[in-house]
Amino acid sequence: GAPGSGPPMGMSQPNPLQPSVPQQAGPFRPLPGGAMAPPPTAFGAPSAGVGQVRGGYQQVNGQHQVHGQPAQQVPMQSVPPVGRGQAQMPPQQQAMPGSIRAMGGMGGMGAAGGAPSADPANSNNNNSLRPPPFQVASPTKAQSVMSSASRQQMNIDPSQMPRPSPKRLPTQVFETRPAGTHAVPPSTDVALAVRDTGDAGPRHMRCSVNSMPQSHDMVKSSSIPLVLGIQPFALQGKGDSAIPLIDTRGSELVRCAKCNAYVCPGMKFRGGIMTCCFCGGSTGAAMVQGDAPSVFGTVEYVVDGKYQAREPMVPNYLFLIDCTAEAVASGMTGAVCSSIRALLRTLVGAAGSATGRAARVAVATFTSAVQFYELGGSGAPSGNTQANGDGQAHPKMFVVGDVDEPFCPTTLGAFATLASESDASGVANLLDRIPQIFAEKPGEGNVRMASGESSGGAAIKAGVETLSCVGGGRLLTFLHSLPHKGTLALKPRESGKPPSDREALEIMSPQGASGKQYTQLAREAVENQVCIDIFALTKSYIDLATIGILSSRTSGSMYRYAPFSYSADSARFYDDLRWNLTRPGGLEAVGKLRVSSGLSVEEVLGSFTKAGQNDLVFPAINSDSTIFAKLAHDERLREGSQAYIQFATLYSTMAGQRRVRVHSMGLPVSRSLGSVFRGADLEVYMGYLARQTAAGMASKSLCHLRDKINKAATGTLVAYRKHCASSSSSSGQLILPESLKLIPLFCLGLQKLPGFRTDARADGRAVWLSRIASLPLDRLLPAVHPRLLRISLEVSSEPSSSSSGEPSIPDFLPLSAEHLDSTGVYLLENGYDIFLYVGRDVAPAAVEQLLGTSSLQSIDPATFADLPQQENPVSKQARELISQVRRQRRSYMHMRLVVKGHPYETLFHSSLVEDRHSSSGVSYVEYLCFLHRQIQNKIT
Repeated sequence: GAPGSGPPMGMSQPNPLQPSVPQQAGPFRPLPGGAMAPPPTAFGAPSAGVGQVRGGYQQVNGQHQVHGQPAQQVPMQSVPPVGRGQAQMPPQQQAMPGSIRAMGGMGGMGAAGGAPSADPANSNNNNSLRPPPFQVASPTKAQSVMSSASRQQMNIDPSQMPRPSPKRLPTQVFETRPAGTHAVPPSTDVALAVRDTGDAGPRHMRCSVNSMPQSHDMVKSSSIPLVLGIQPFALQGKGDSAIPLIDTRGSELVRCAKCNAYVCPGMKFRGGIMTCCFCGGSTGAAMVQGDAPSVFGTVEYVVDGKYQAREPMVPNYLFLIDCTAEAVASGMTGAVCSSIRALLRTLVGAAGSATGRAARVAVATFTSAVQFYELGGSGAPSGNTQANGDGQAHPKMFVVGDVDEPFCPTTLGAFATLASESDASGVANLLDRIPQIFAEKPGEGNVRMASGESSGGAAIKAGVETLSCVGGGRLLTFLHSLPHKGTLALKPRESGKPPSDREALEIMSPQGASGKQYTQLAREAVENQVCIDIFALTKSYIDLATIGILSSRTSGSMYRYAPFSYSADSARFYDDLRWNLTRPGGLEAVGKLRVSSGLSVEEVLGSFTKAGQNDLVFPAINSDSTIFAKLAHDERLREGSQAYIQFATLYSTMAGQRRVRVHSMGLPVSRSLGSVFRGADLEVYMGYLARQTAAGMASKSLCHLRDKINKAATGTLVAYRKHCASSSSSSGQLILPESLKLIPLFCLGLQKLPGFRTDARADGRAVWLSRIASLPLDRLLPAVHPRLLRISLEVSSEPSSSSSGEPSIPDFLPLSAEHLDSTGVYLLENGYDIFLYVGRDVAPAAVEQLLGTSSLQSIDPATFADLPQQENPVSKQARELISQVRRQRRSYMHMRLVVKGHPYETLFHSSLVEDRHSSSGVSYVEYLCFLHRQIQNKIT
């Protein structure tokens, strides 16, 4: 079905005992080999007669100028140039107290009168313009906590504060290294067609700076962490250069003999000798300059047996399902079984029919005991089945009652080999029966198996052992309640209310001795190439802070649907599971980061396990897998040289090939702090800050973490003020670098994420911290700064559409209640959830056209899943808009109806980043003033 046609598992009435085969809701996420979904929406669009936009600011004559009331304009001396370029900025204007002004000059924003562009994609001179400041003038006495009248006292127009643009940019062609010079990439929200001309594209690799500081002292002076964001298997966009695939089997793969770096455009060839750009070593090489590895920043090789310690593993999947009485009664067991059943066809032939390999699938369940089923290699042959009261043959069940020392009694026999669709029939039949087997009131011929006790920890341990015996694989675990029986049992630690700071330190840490056992199990899983994914479909606390160790250490993912509602959450769950099983990636992967002489790797953050000094182990790797690496200087680099970075991933494809994917990038070395700030990357900066903050949640209080975020923002802005701002700038102005002018807004948004709010429950906080620790860059900023749109209740006579043919999305509104009209309907989305807000004065007729009822009070928000399909233009227009948003985010986001007095109302208002909220902190105006005060204190 087309996106927006209703939830995949949409059933008129929940029936937890009878699984329903989901109807696919459309390509909200791209499937391998299928058409790519449209790129994410951009946060900017050029106005008529202005230059390009990066960061969302209108450019007039190369500048962005906005003023409060009143603001007197007086001439100011032109800003002297810095860096290697000698271009002068146009005359600037003095901002008077109470005014806000931003001056452009980087990120693709051209100067007036034919002045050179500061966008490296449009100019070979990356340092042609000095990054002019963004300036916010404060009142005479800045306050860290402002009164409600503070904005009027400052005479600041809130519509002129730094924000992402409400417009969307058209798709841009981006060359990674035009004319041999590294290009500064635009924001992740800009739709790009990436051309690999010598550097890895920004989807795969970005650096927090695009001019490498010459020394450690420069990094320290800038207060910008030297960080890489790496997404090795990021999805290719429409129009991107194809990644060259080179088959080196039977020949020698050319690498540096000294440091083992792979060939990249930075290597020099002369007379059959290759000089390494990483270590300077020389290697005899038959390759010549101009071959694919020496031209492209990203290359993939097919390699032979010397790159593998064993035969590539077969894709093995073990689905471990909670069948306790509560799980069955809630509909969770039925939802899981029907979703897996519907997705079996995506696993048939997943390993490649031409190779003679096929994926293998096993199913296990648990209550107070663990149950395995003998599927026996291909479906359910007669020798592995038993007749039941219904006259049909079913796989044998093996019950493991010893949950203190669990094991799998039928290792190989537990797996069905899915070489064809007919082979999946045995698994499908079993999934159909499981909800009936464990029903509270079993039908005729069934033995009651339901139990209120959960041995989930023991079941996971048995699952890891089972997969270890067949060479590794993926363990997908579906939990409903806290595992409290057998090995790896956990105790409830939440009191039923949001934890205090002191309680949070204990609850967010792994649980005592059990936490050590979970850590040990994760270590064993990695050693045996087992990846663990956690799906928590629950109504209560299950200690995800401890259980999450399993997914984070084994390169798995964690999902939470709470409180789980069969009717409201089944569609989102189905789409998440579908994407989890089908997203591109590989198995038994090892990653290695190399940097050129003078640099070293100080720290790496992500969902993996470190082996040895620099090897990163991923039992499974996918298109969402993202790591952050912090670099350090070992010595002073030579100005004008290039600093090279390379990340190589050795992995197995589903078809059993061993491959190496290599991403390489070269950055110019500069001694100019102006150049460093000019090319700063906001997404990488915020991504690293978010991950570093999330990593400290188990050992630091919320106050300490917020302070850490504020200190990072303050430090960077102080550094820019000291080293780059004009000496004539007034001390009463808050000056922001053009490339990082949204730091205040995004740092405030980071502190307002559910994981950092004071009203967050333990599991909710844990899952958000898990998301932050593994989010790709293009999904981080929507979480930090959601989008607010108004849904039109008037039908346009000529439906508008973008250049791609997709329905146009309305302008994004500032995240403040001031922009909510009581007669309007609004949509707020953060990449995970869609909140539908209906104003109190919306006409009942319009409400009925959208929701099928004229009264919001007649709808239960807990079971509301999506807009009903109404045969009227308003409903159709709204559903098309929501489908477009879902396609852009590549996710079937759960829709939550905001009703007065319901908890969703609190979630909605706390997501309005610019407003003060009791659980998430100060307003945007207050935060700007707070930062201004902190900077003044540092300077004086």
